[in-house]
Amino acid sequence: MGGSFGCGLLSLRDMDDRRTTGYAPGAVKLADAISQFRQAAIEKGDFAEPANRDHTLFAAMAEAWRALEEHGADGHAAFRGLLADQSAHVRSWVAAQLLGDGDTSGVTVLEAEAALGGIGGFAAEMVLKEWREGRLAPPFGRVPHSRV
Repeated sequence: MGGSFGCGLLSLRDMDDRRTTGYAPGAVKLADAISQFRQAAIEKGDFAEPANRDHTLFAAMAEAWRALEEHGADGHAAFRGLLADQSAHVRSWVAAQLLGDGDTSGVTVLEAEAALGGIGGFAAEMVLKEWREGRLAPPFGRVPHSRV
């Protein structure tokens, strides 16, 4: 898994190295983290094959989200701005993360996706169902302190 994920993005090895070498918060630029998240979400789609590729892409999205959160309010605002992304995959992942962390701004995005049907619509319905039943956990983890 060495090398870059693409377009100068972090590989899983780079992510592990950063965790063990005292990586400084905020070291990843906002624009790079947004690009990493978008590209991974789009490539992942509904499910990337083989399964290890799917897991790698999910890990890239999670790493990008953590990098954005390290930028504080600016990073959170940039992440939240992805609710208006042209890709339904990006919008849905962002909405699920925000909703799981108590930010309801993604509800309308998920409702719109659910109305379209298909695999994406079904996934959006399930996220909304889990949220309404109080069982939704944010896919990439929780923010250290709530911004909502």
